[in-house]
Amino acid sequence: MSETSKPTLQADALEHSFGTGESRVDVLRGVALQLQPGQITLLMGPSGSGKTVLLALLSGLMRPRAGQVTVLGQNLWRMSDGQRRRFRLAHFGFIFQASLLFPGLTIGQQLEMVLRWGDGMSISAARPWIKTALERFDLADKHDRFPEQLSGGEKQRVGIARALIRHPDVCFADEPTASLDWGHGQQVVAQLVTTARERGTSVLLVTHDIRLAAFADRVLYLEDGQFTNQPHAAVLGSAELPQAQGNNV
Repeated sequence: MSETSKPTLQADALEHSFGTGESRVDVLRGVALQLQPGQITLLMGPSGSGKTVLLALLSGLMRPRAGQVTVLGQNLWRMSDGQRRRFRLAHFGFIFQASLLFPGLTIGQQLEMVLRWGDGMSISAARPWIKTALERFDLADKHDRFPEQLSGGEKQRVGIARALIRHPDVCFADEPTASLDWGHGQQVVAQLVTTARERGTSVLLVTHDIRLAAFADRVLYLEDGQFTNQPHAAVLGSAELPQAQGNNV
């Protein structure tokens, strides 16, 4: 993807803090970034660096103290609450560390629910979408199984299929491989990358695992509420990260 292509998401001068007065803690300080179509961006940093807060601000789940987030040319934080909810539903996908599947629904029903509630599809209209998604993630034979009948890797693949089935413009993935062994983790991320590139989805993946850098177009390192060019050696070991350019990356 060309570096000059129009970003799907752009954040400018984001700031956030908790508390007031002497007890105020600045969590993010002037953070700026862009997410390009079809690209995978890794977000890394130590615990408490502001990664989760940044994800919440970018995805419209938490309002920043200052700054703006523009997605597909629209300012996320100038929308009403209702408009923002509808926008998230239409354009965002979410993948979590735990797959968060409903135990009483089959795998097919997990995906059907997204299409019927999100898009108002009929059951008949949803069936080909579900079939395609399950085949893409090697889950075609799991359609009628329940989550407890799946392995950890299979559950995460269902979570990714559910997040991507509506072809979102942006996908936020929070530690999607943390509960998996390395072999299954690689498979899950490889499938996420392939699907994102084919569909032009911008993916922001929060992780502590530097090995996932091999799948990314770039890696951002957040520390003390800002992007830094000096990742902590204890996190990265001997691996090298692409250099961030200032605080606008």
